[in-house]
Amino acid sequence: MAAVSRVAIFLDIDGVLCTHPNRLNQVERNRHEMKWTKVQEELESDRANRENYSQTDLSLLSSAITAGYFLDPGALQNLYAMIQKISRFAEPVIVITSSYRELCTSEDFKKRVFGNYPWLADRIIGTTAEKEGLYKLRQKKSIHPPGETPHELYRKSYNGMNINYSRGREIEGWLVQNRERFHVQNYVVLDDCCHGRFEISDLHPDNFVEINGQHLLTREMASRAVKIAGKPFKSQTSHWAEGPGDAHDGRGKV
Repeated sequence: MAAVSRVAIFLDIDGVLCTHPNRLNQVERNRHEMKWTKVQEELESDRANRENYSQTDLSLLSSAITAGYFLDPGALQNLYAMIQKISRFAEPVIVITSSYRELCTSEDFKKRVFGNYPWLADRIIGTTAEKEGLYKLRQKKSIHPPGETPHELYRKSYNGMNINYSRGREIEGWLVQNRERFHVQNYVVLDDCCHGRFEISDLHPDNFVEINGQHLLTREMASRAVKIAGKPFKSQTSHWAEGPGDAHDGRGKV
């Protein structure tokens, strides 16, 4: 029996499905802060959370969960329509790229962030922090060696591959490790951050749909994503480098 061909949708959240908190007007910001406070109080009331998370990490986790309460209906409708159209020629699956994945496992995203949207939650197959790498590192009492950030630790732990951290490179890493496993025939990246340290437009120029963070995911952007998803897969995983002469060979080795 032939394997099902899939299209991986690399999905950011803030600026794609909901407005960045710092772009909200005062009334919306007050509502957001009230919900965030309530979510954090609920998290802090659980002893297990207090033992496993630092106060800073609980605040970040609260932000991720709060985002799920402020998803834009129009952006969600456009994402739903996009998924339905891609479903005509492949099975759409979602990989979370949002920085919220540093504190949320795939199950957290399914149940806590997108729990009210099963059509979206059920398609999540993971995050670009493969094997929940960043999450597990932060779960170790949130203690890091002096001078090393979670991102630096994660870079060292990425299945033995030495890579520079950036969202674009994490997407490359996910594809190298998982394209065959999940039978991914093509992919599309939805993100409002593309330049500089994110390296998305540089590393994924043919598969990237840049989202306007003020307008979120529009119908036009969703249509562009469908067109990209329907094209033949073009490997762009040739930019790996820890330093001069350390190019990645595309087979999971350096």
